[in-house]
Amino acid sequence: MRMSTRRTFSDRLARLWRRAAREDGFTALAAIATLAVTSALATAAFVAADSDTHLTQHDLEQKRAYLAARAGVNEFLHHLNHQTNYWDQCPTKAKTTVPGSTDPTLKYSYQPVPANGESACDTGRPIDTMIDFGTGTFRMRFSGYSGTPEVSRNIVASFRRNSPLDYLWYTVYETLDPNTQSDPVARAQECAKWHRQGRPDECNIDWITGDVMNGSMYTQDQYSVCGSPVFGRDPTDQIASLASTPFFTGCSPSNANIKGTPTKAPYIPLPTYNTQLRDDAAAGAGTIYSGPTVVQLNGPTAKVTNNGVTGAPIDLNLQPIIYVENGPGGCSSTYSPYNVDYTSALSGDCGDVYVTGNYSQGVTIAAANDVVIGDPAGGVRGDITTNLNGPAMLALVANNFVRVMHGCSNDQDDLAYTTKNPVIDAAILALNHSFIVDNYNCGDPSHTGALTINGAIAQNFRGTVGTHSGPTVASGYIKNYTYDDRLHSQEPPYLFDIQDASWHIQRETLCDPNSSDPTVGCTG
Repeated sequence: MRMSTRRTFSDRLARLWRRAAREDGFTALAAIATLAVTSALATAAFVAADSDTHLTQHDLEQKRAYLAARAGVNEFLHHLNHQTNYWDQCPTKAKTTVPGSTDPTLKYSYQPVPANGESACDTGRPIDTMIDFGTGTFRMRFSGYSGTPEVSRNIVASFRRNSPLDYLWYTVYETLDPNTQSDPVARAQECAKWHRQGRPDECNIDWITGDVMNGSMYTQDQYSVCGSPVFGRDPTDQIASLASTPFFTGCSPSNANIKGTPTKAPYIPLPTYNTQLRDDAAAGAGTIYSGPTVVQLNGPTAKVTNNGVTGAPIDLNLQPIIYVENGPGGCSSTYSPYNVDYTSALSGDCGDVYVTGNYSQGVTIAAANDVVIGDPAGGVRGDITTNLNGPAMLALVANNFVRVMHGCSNDQDDLAYTTKNPVIDAAILALNHSFIVDNYNCGDPSHTGALTINGAIAQNFRGTVGTHSGPTVASGYIKNYTYDDRLHSQEPPYLFDIQDASWHIQRETLCDPNSSDPTVGCTG
């Protein structure tokens, strides 16, 4: 009996072990768990793929919206360059389908971005509300749209005119102005043409040893080289000409130090008249005087003497234009740079303005006739200076000549009217004639020295500042000219208003509405 019981117990225990070893239940549980995990992974992968699909589509629509905004920029610029004052209409365009697109959701719109702290563009005051006084630019916001639901992108673009003042030096003709000669009509027939058109050599004005041009240069003509003048600061400066060959030999030796890059230039016109500045002054942006006028710049103000009367100082922040027009008798006298006498400088009715001093506020001084740098009373240095690292910029704009006062008679310098090594910090425009030195052919160059210009010079005919014997200066001034790089992005007050050139995009910003930087967020 004991053995039977013992065997039965052993048999039962063996059966239990065998049942456990078969793993029937554990295998099912493992399979269920694996299926659950696989399903979860598949679901996650599907959700992720679906999300990526939406993100990819959204990204694609953003790119398409950006391209639609760019289409708006191009359409606007095309319109602007066919109607250069289109900006003063506060142009606005509602959503418009991109031309040529087969996708009706692809659209653009644009609107002006007001300037100078104004809340909106006003067609009654387009300059004040549209043009930034510090840069001479205006801004537009372009929006592009694509897709359903709609996705949008925004661009803010700044527009600026192509300008002669993009260069340190600008001339239409590299010749002496025919109007300074005894027979202007005959002289114009000979010399008022480009060198490549076959003018006589006697018309040319040479660049000589000692002339230093620290900046880009532009001429519709070609440069006559005598000796070793310096053209440009480095390869980023353009030495531009409308001719395929910018230089020709004026005398031997002719070995210019060309630090800039010679280049074929685009056509950029010189403005013809400055009367729009008078209109701006009359509208409240400045002060108008009649007949010969003396301006003494003094920091943020200007002391003006007209008809022997000196008025209260002008606050240049409030009235940044000084315009001198011809008097009631008009201006019939013609200018000759030879034997200039300043004793009667303030008589007559010609709209001439004489300027000296230091300025700390931007100002544009314009004359219906000539701008003369110097003091007609004599004895005061003929400098016009500023802090070139500050914001103040000056424009001297003459319908005829911009002149540097230099007294001389009997081949002797009159030191009361002559400044040795004068400095002029300004953008200079002689719209129909030249930037020139009075009596440039007279005197001893040791009394005059170097004429330093920090700014830019634009003129129709090239004016003469001295004479030379071979490559060496013989009278008048040697040149030391440096471009004011601020002119790449800024302008003196209201100067944009006399220019007729086409516009270009100066800066383009893709807006990020999440940025705290207003230049990137495109606010304002």
